[in-house]
Amino acid sequence: MSVDNPFYAEMKRNPICLDIPWHEDQENLESWKQGKTGYPFIDAAMRQLVQEKNNPLKKTQTEFQCKLDLSHR
Repeated sequence: MSVDNPFYAEMKRNPICLDIPWHEDQENLESWKQGKTGYPFIDAAMRQLVQEKNNPLKKTQTEFQCKLDLSHR
C-alpha cells in the first residue's frame, strides 16, 4: 500500500487513514490519567504507570483510552 500511495506519511490526504472524531472531555481524560475511571484493572495499571514509569499493561491502557474516544491532546 505505501509503494502505491504518495500520501502514505500524511493523515489528511492518505485514503487509508480514518479521521476519528476524538472527544475533548478533559474531566474523563484526567480521571484516566489519575487511575480513577471506575474500572479497577485499568485504574491499577494507570497508578502503576504513574508511580513506576513503566508498565507492561501500556497497550491495554492505550486501547482503553481509544475505546473511550479520549484525545491525548
